[in-house]
Amino acid sequence: MEDELQEEGFGEEKAEAEVKKKKGKKNPLIFVVGFVVLVVVAYFIVVGVVKPWLFPEKKVEEGLTQKKVEEPQEKKEFGAVYEIKEITVNVRERNRSRYLIADVVLEFEEKKLPKGVEERDSYMRDVIRGIFGRLTYEKAMDVTYEDTIKAQIKEEVSKILPENAKIRRVLLPKKVAQ
Repeated sequence: MEDELQEEGFGEEKAEAEVKKKKGKKNPLIFVVGFVVLVVVAYFIVVGVVKPWLFPEKKVEEGLTQKKVEEPQEKKEFGAVYEIKEITVNVRERNRSRYLIADVVLEFEEKKLPKGVEERDSYMRDVIRGIFGRLTYEKAMDVTYEDTIKAQIKEEVSKILPENAKIRRVLLPKKVAQ
């Protein structure tokens, strides 16, 4: 009889071990589905709540959203232009000789080229050559420094032009260094 009890006890232990094994084995599909649901919920929270809070969009009258409301632009009228082509100058460089070739375009406030501008071409070339000649190679080719060069040209050339010739802007359509 003791043998039977031991066998029954052993059988119970065996059954309990099998139940524990079944409880320990979870279906991996449940974890995958749970993870996907969690990711989808997180996405909608980010898109619906966080994004509008971080990046607000302007509202338009019809209730539509638009990132940038376009404003009507004025028509820009261009003035007369005077081209000074092929200005060649040596630029400063420590160990080697370099040169710069540039075209400069002057746009004037007036629609017609003011009198006296063409007669001063040689003087304008000399002033512009002096401005480029004071530059190092790095500054001459630096795009961020180009606005400074244009401002210097406008200021210096304006001094030698007649009073009625007002420069609106300076353009550098060609600038090549070797």
